[in-house]
Amino acid sequence: MALDILRAFGPEPSYNTAHKPEHDLELLIYVFIWICVLYTGPGEKSLPTHTTCLEHWVNCKMPSDIESLWTKKTGEVYMQVTLNHFTPYFQCLKPWVQ
Repeated sequence: MALDILRAFGPEPSYNTAHKPEHDLELLIYVFIWICVLYTGPGEKSLPTHTTCLEHWVNCKMPSDIESLWTKKTGEVYMQVTLNHFTPYFQCLKPWVQ
């Protein structure tokens, strides 16, 4: 989910966040990361999310979880950790995310 949208549903909700084309582009980057971390190659089974750095992406249930995810997604260290979890097959794609 785009960072602006996450922020809109955080501890101080602002439901006036309009959907923008940039949100779709940001979402594509997250889908790209999801594939590079969870899949080991074409035709291969995906890794379980609870064994990867993306576990908190699927476990957001409370506003505090959303705030925590927003904070993590905005951090430079988080991006490096995520890149370090790319499966070997997708290592060559790291520069496209950086």
